[in-house]
Amino acid sequence: MKADIWVPIYIGDYLKDTSHLSQGQHGAYLLLIMHYWQKGELKADINICCRIARASTDEEKENVRFVISEFFYHEETRFVQKRLEIERTKAENRREAAQINGLKGGRPKGTTKVGNGDWQQMLEFFKNKCLCCGYQFSESDRPTKDHIKPQVNGGNDDISNLQPLCRQCNASKCADHETDYRLKFLQNIPKHLKDKWFKKNP
Repeated sequence: MKADIWVPIYIGDYLKDTSHLSQGQHGAYLLLIMHYWQKGELKADINICCRIARASTDEEKENVRFVISEFFYHEETRFVQKRLEIERTKAENRREAAQINGLKGGRPKGTTKVGNGDWQQMLEFFKNKCLCCGYQFSESDRPTKDHIKPQVNGGNDDISNLQPLCRQCNASKCADHETDYRLKFLQNIPKHLKDKWFKKNP
């Protein structure tokens, strides 16, 4: 498949999984996954991997070997990175869905882009706080619009699919994680807002 020009890196997941790496190992890993994403494969040849990671010294080559052993598994003639395989499949599905939507005339029927009034109403109800960590934003700042069902998985911009989070909590919430933090406050939300915010997503 043709790769997107961007590589999806979930910052929270990346930092958690690579906290034990040295600076050189980080560099090698990033170069290898960018090559993998662009080309769709990583040949099971350490010398080729070293060239991709620009490793020339013995220490740099050892960094490549370590990264391969930590994050890839050997499958016949290639090294495979499981998370990137999942993300490439998602990217392909997203591209196909966009092409189908384009042929149908654009945004699928039943999905609406949230208006500023609906979003402002939600921010005011939750007192301009991050629903995950509780961070209180100043009057001049605003939380991020977090998509409960990520857009890469078919989530839309309707108010029923949005919640206010700070940037850090939004970044740490990966695409496989669809937690609706609004549910923690469900008993305090008036019926007219529940009907609007929790209607079934199209």
